[in-house]
Amino acid sequence: MERGETEEVQLRALVRGGGLVQGVNFRTFVVTSARTHGLRGNVRNLPDSRTVEVNAHGSREGLEELVRDLWVGPPGGRAGG
Repeated sequence: MERGETEEVQLRALVRGGGLVQGVNFRTFVVTSARTHGLRGNVRNLPDSRTVEVNAHGSREGLEELVRDLWVGPPGGRAGG
């Protein structure tokens, strides 16, 4: 690393949420949001069919933006805790 350069800290977030997530393209919404904010990871539906698990890593700012987006959700979706 050159003098004066800073290394960006990479963080990881594991988020689980429930609500109306089936049939509203919620996973696609999460992937699009994550990419928009420069994040990597995965998203999956859990066996109960009401819970989605998001495993993302990247910058603090990107993760914070993703969590904000998750609370809003896609059109037709409904976030819950």
